[in-house]
Amino acid sequence: MNYREAAIHFSCAGEELLGIVALPEKASETGIVIVVGGPQYRVGSHRQFTLLSRALATAGYPCLRFDHRGMGDSAGTSHSFEDINDEIAAAIDTLLAQSPALKRVVLWGLCDAASAILIYCHATQDQRVAGLALLNPWVRSESTLARTQVKHYYGQRLISADFWAKLFKGQLELGKAMRGLQNNVKLAKRGAEAPHQGALSFRQIMPQALRKFDGRILLILSGKDLVAKEFLDCATSDPSWSGILEQSTLRRCDIATADHTFPARPGASKLSSKRLNGWVRSSESIMLVNSRESLIFNTPEIFVDETRALLAKQSSGPQNADPHLLLEWFMVLAETAMPEGALLALFPLSQGKERESSFLPAMVLPNEHGKILALATFYTPLFGLVNEAQADECALTNLAKLLRKSRPTFSEAQFSPLDTESRSFALLEASFKNAGWLVDDYVCFGNWHQKTNPGNYATYLSDRPSRLQNTLLRAEKKLSKTDGYRLQIVQQDNDLLSVAIDAYVQVYNKSWKEHEPFPEFIPGLCKLAARKGWLRLGLIFLDNLPIAAQLWLVVEKKAYIVKLAYDQKFVKTSAGTVLTGALFRHVIDVDRVEEVDYLMGDDQYKQDWMSERRERRGIIAFNPQSPLGIAKAVYHFGGKILRKYSPFKK
Repeated sequence: MNYREAAIHFSCAGEELLGIVALPEKASETGIVIVVGGPQYRVGSHRQFTLLSRALATAGYPCLRFDHRGMGDSAGTSHSFEDINDEIAAAIDTLLAQSPALKRVVLWGLCDAASAILIYCHATQDQRVAGLALLNPWVRSESTLARTQVKHYYGQRLISADFWAKLFKGQLELGKAMRGLQNNVKLAKRGAEAPHQGALSFRQIMPQALRKFDGRILLILSGKDLVAKEFLDCATSDPSWSGILEQSTLRRCDIATADHTFPARPGASKLSSKRLNGWVRSSESIMLVNSRESLIFNTPEIFVDETRALLAKQSSGPQNADPHLLLEWFMVLAETAMPEGALLALFPLSQGKERESSFLPAMVLPNEHGKILALATFYTPLFGLVNEAQADECALTNLAKLLRKSRPTFSEAQFSPLDTESRSFALLEASFKNAGWLVDDYVCFGNWHQKTNPGNYATYLSDRPSRLQNTLLRAEKKLSKTDGYRLQIVQQDNDLLSVAIDAYVQVYNKSWKEHEPFPEFIPGLCKLAARKGWLRLGLIFLDNLPIAAQLWLVVEKKAYIVKLAYDQKFVKTSAGTVLTGALFRHVIDVDRVEEVDYLMGDDQYKQDWMSERRERRGIIAFNPQSPLGIAKAVYHFGGKILRKYSPFKK
């Protein structure tokens, strides 16, 4: 997006300050004030503030960066970061005046600017401030610095080649270094700052400000920064900080390779900018009025990061047997198959120690205003709660109540496709009803499946229609005598996998099917399936040319037929039928599955291979506190009544 950048002057306590404002052509309702910290001016280290402001303006967010009094091109005498409340207030006033459409402001600050922001919020309770982006906040004291150096600095020095080189060359004042270590150990043993009468120190103000702040908080910490480590040690050991990092309104993002000002690797500064951009965009979507609880939706990139972090610490507790209900499935969807502008969420549904074991995956879409939806696309054959056995009904009911009262308002909720026999279906239906929503269900599609006798493909085949048996036997016999015929089933994550995926894509693009709108999804799913041991990617070649391809998954004694295709030039070979038969033989005789599932649709050919059918259904709920929700409910339920009693119904 195009934006206009201009220098402006504004007044603060009788002094004239200089700022640079970046105004997009189509401005968001959220603006960002970049508060400069330390001996810096509006450009920042490595032009960080300039680049950040321009990146955010390109994304649609008006930004202001400015010189404090006595710094850069601003007049007056410089003040400590503990005494710049007037400047922050004046900067907010100025940005709002420059972009009248703004409804809220996010304050961004690095190091002692992050601390200054918290001091400002504690002192003013400024309702215009809806979010805080705090990078490597400054909590420095003698004892916190000493603890950090003892814990992090000295150990790193011992494994540094430079340290040992200086030691062997006699360039290290060992006595002085030992006295420094001894002094730091002594200082490190001091406890947290004791409460005292009179004015609070900035270190005491910061946790209080975080507890009282009602908006969203983004905390970004650099992995190679002692200031960040000092903050983290303080926040995890000082009783006054207890529970703050676990607040539902706070999102923490660690950038392992970055140093204090984020230039440690190429792109680190851009990564912090990207995190801020995504967080601001998600912060605009859903926030509750007059409540410390928030419904946190994130961009797909942030969703993937958070899901990966959950998987890294996930214990080997109960898991859904169906792969489409695992965190890994939702991560692949988010990473490869999300519509532009989608915002995603994982709402925890477990209590106590199991808090992070069960989730409701959900999303909002820019073209579906007022709707909360299942995190599902046309690739999704089955939706449900992650680890539904661990889901707490009270937690889901409370979430449904929160959704009903949210601002902006949700008028409708939809979750599909669901298994009507599952706990997920029962919990979603009951919880939304108990929360006051008007709930109904509807048919999504038919699902053909087949129970099998493990190890006995011959019996399975004998139960199929004679027409299918004859076609399969003739085609197998004919293809087996064709020069260059080769059938391959790829299962492992090795050098053959990328070749097999390319062959699948080649076949799919020559088939009768429409081209994939998200071409990275199937390769991403294949790679996940290979890592997990689920993959059964079947291919038929003639003279090294792939002519048929099918993607199956095998999980917990059940096979899932995900995708199939054949090159239309070879339709007379019935290669697709031969490949289906070969994969059925493999999963029944080799994998010894007990059921095969064709997933979605009532296509005629599926009925030849399967004998059992069930329906997948969806749950739809309308919010009676929303005028649009009431209108939708009248249309939906009224339409059902009219169709039921219509004299023209079939």
